[in-house]
Amino acid sequence: MDLSRMLHEFLISCLVCVSLMGAMPAVSSDEMTDQARAGQDFAQGLLGTPPTLGFTPDGERDQGTVQIGDTQIPVNQLVPGGDHAEQQRLQDMEGDSDQLERAAQSRLVEQEQDPSDAAQALRESSTLAKPSPSEFMQAEGFLAQQSVQALTAPMSVAPEFPACASTTTVTGSTASYTTYSDRTCEIVHRPTTCTRTMALVDLSEQDKVLFDAHPAVSGPENFLVRVSDSFPDGTSIIALQSSIEWDGDVAAVRWSDPPTLENGWEGTLVVDPDAELCTTSCSVQIRVLASVRAVQQQFSSQPDGCLLDSDEFCQAAWTCRDDAPRTAGGLPILGVDAAGLQPLYPSNPISAPPSSLDPVCYQATADYRCRINTGEFCVDTPTGQHCTTNTDENVLVDTCAPMLLQQPTCAFLRSACTESGVGHNEFCYVESQVYRCPTEVTGPSVAVHTTNQCAGQIRCAGDDCLDRRFDEDGFSTVADGMAGMMVAQSYAADWQPLQDQRSTPPEPRLFPGKAYECRKALGGSISCCDETETDAEQKWFSKYQRHTRRANATESLSRYSNEGAHGSWKTLAESNQWSSEQLDRPLTSGPETITAGNNDDLDPDQGSVVGSTTLLQPMNEEFKEESRYDNMGDVGWACTAHEFDLANQREIGNCIAVGSYCHRSVLGACIDKRDVFCCFNSPATKAIREAIAGPNGVALGAFGTARDPHCEGVLAEQARVQQLDITDLKGRLAAAGVIPEADEVLARSSAERLTGSGSQLSDGARQTVQERTNMRLAQIRGSGVRDALYAEAAAAKPALEAVETRGQVSFAPSYTMATPGKPVLLGIQRQGTKGAASARVAGTLWDGSSTINTELHWSDGSDGLQTIRIDVPKTASGRIELQLVPDAGINAYPNDRAVIEVVR
Repeated sequence: MDLSRMLHEFLISCLVCVSLMGAMPAVSSDEMTDQARAGQDFAQGLLGTPPTLGFTPDGERDQGTVQIGDTQIPVNQLVPGGDHAEQQRLQDMEGDSDQLERAAQSRLVEQEQDPSDAAQALRESSTLAKPSPSEFMQAEGFLAQQSVQALTAPMSVAPEFPACASTTTVTGSTASYTTYSDRTCEIVHRPTTCTRTMALVDLSEQDKVLFDAHPAVSGPENFLVRVSDSFPDGTSIIALQSSIEWDGDVAAVRWSDPPTLENGWEGTLVVDPDAELCTTSCSVQIRVLASVRAVQQQFSSQPDGCLLDSDEFCQAAWTCRDDAPRTAGGLPILGVDAAGLQPLYPSNPISAPPSSLDPVCYQATADYRCRINTGEFCVDTPTGQHCTTNTDENVLVDTCAPMLLQQPTCAFLRSACTESGVGHNEFCYVESQVYRCPTEVTGPSVAVHTTNQCAGQIRCAGDDCLDRRFDEDGFSTVADGMAGMMVAQSYAADWQPLQDQRSTPPEPRLFPGKAYECRKALGGSISCCDETETDAEQKWFSKYQRHTRRANATESLSRYSNEGAHGSWKTLAESNQWSSEQLDRPLTSGPETITAGNNDDLDPDQGSVVGSTTLLQPMNEEFKEESRYDNMGDVGWACTAHEFDLANQREIGNCIAVGSYCHRSVLGACIDKRDVFCCFNSPATKAIREAIAGPNGVALGAFGTARDPHCEGVLAEQARVQQLDITDLKGRLAAAGVIPEADEVLARSSAERLTGSGSQLSDGARQTVQERTNMRLAQIRGSGVRDALYAEAAAAKPALEAVETRGQVSFAPSYTMATPGKPVLLGIQRQGTKGAASARVAGTLWDGSSTINTELHWSDGSDGLQTIRIDVPKTASGRIELQLVPDAGINAYPNDRAVIEVVR
């Protein structure tokens, strides 16, 4: 069927309907039947006529006229109420909210004053007595049943609509997870012997030009001459004899300070001008020639990088093996000439000879006497001081090899010379290496796979449609989701507490940490740098979950600070004064929703910070104290409490190794080695801080140095990460037993996961919302509530046995809900017609300062409802109460007070 024919048939059907509707009130049933048949014949005739459609913009109320063949139909008859002028007036008000509001309020006043029967019936309907709930349910049982059916099984009500069926599959198995622990080991570089050799290259020259210039001078002037500028870098000058040649109108050119060994072979020439010949500026040609004995020294060592001089770690004793004379400029290099040479080894009384320049030594060997990590090492423990003695025989020079033998899967991360473990000429005595060692953990693996199967294409925009009939979201593992949630919670909760009381507090920082250090006897048997082996990980995650849930509950409860503790269910279960106002309140209040009706279940243990704040740092500090109290004695900890905290935090996975340094002591330069860490408030925070620092962040100083660690938080703009590795975090969740089994997930309904024990607000025994609702409904005494509501509804339209009296006045109804920015009409009903009557409505409005004081009057013989308009500001909130004050001789009953409550 083409468009014109469809429009044709539509207009005919509208015409028939309008004709029938317009004829109904004025004709009998027989006449109505005849007219219907006539209209039907007329429509059939139109349907058989080839449609010739036309439209003219004239017609009734400028709405235009549709022409079908010879028939003209005013559009105003097809769309009753259409008025071009009215439409244009409304269109002109588009975007002007104030004008639209005034027009709407004006329309409300017109409707209130409308004398028609329909308007009067509409106004009076608001004062009619309402049936009790039991009567309504008995009368409308079928409707209620259909509503339940529609809500629970919509396809049975409207099977003609396409539907999407969502299928979620939960599969469970076991998986291998990995946790990582950074281990620091040491390699002690102890020098044993060294052979050092010096070779000479003779660079001596006769008549070497050291200076050649043609300056202009106007007075005494100096010129610097550097002998080294005329030779290659690294040349050693042994001896020099120079001469000066000059020509010009000057008195003399001479050395004021000739080049010597003492001044580094740098001389100063002075030009003395001739006052008679040179009155303004004089030109002079200067040339310096010299006979220079010079050599270039070339050193080699076996092995490379030998320790040359003694330091606090080792003493170097050199013995010269070759002191046969060499020549320079055809002359032997004697001791007196060697002052300009660099010595083969530093002067030391224990060397032979003590100086390598008298005579000049060209090859020497060194022996070393070292005391790097030998001596007595003591630690103070909770049970007293414990000491051990490290000797060359019982200490290891390489602690990395045995560690890698036990854990061959450890991967090398970085290496650096231990701070304060560097000796003479940057020789590294103690090298610290860091390895990342994996630990495999087997745990449950739960994957959720959702498929949406739809009956047809249901997403279109113009000509582009998205076929969602078979849509899969892929697999999502619970471990990934839990790790991601923990990272998100860290961004929300791991802030550095602000303790600065200055008028301008510092910028807040994310992910704060704390510096820790531990001691070890380098290469020996005592180490306070081992991780603990307790159930700290499981306990920490359990406490973390409780803290997160309780903190969320505490924060959520703060949003209901202005709301009562109980919803309507509690009031209806306990009170004997029920009303519709109580039913308008939520069944469950905000606090009850958060606490699941059991506040005690969400209260932290006495004295605990768990849940008292959303911040993570106080919880972690409390955990360290608890773990110290519970575990230090059980594990036989033989180091300080501070070092136990570090070991415990490393076991949880909160720490990053920053570096190491040698703690100096009288005996042994590095017997006391300290490893330094930055420990954060959760494994998730540690992963984030590693990502912020980057792959080489520790080596580049992102966390400072071992002697000056920087573990403070980062600014918000620094907290963005491009890529985050959550492998370790998932492994620790599995090791702590936090990842649920598949059957546990399947056993929980959606309500159980969202509102019951699976909720973030749960400690494991939380009832679902359905269970709590059923329990609360069972506590409400329904019969009493129904009777009270029925009495309240009946009072909305009071009745008198004798109307031939002055009667009484009453608010009808006494409770009205209002919307901010929209006016309300408040009704006052008079019963009784004898004599005139008046009443005054008084009260204070929402702003606390504006008042209402409106007089209402009924003439003799009149009764019924009068209304007053009350404007509700856009900023209004809460409720107001108005008082009805009648004149003498008339009563205010039963409702002499009215409540208007703003509902947002």
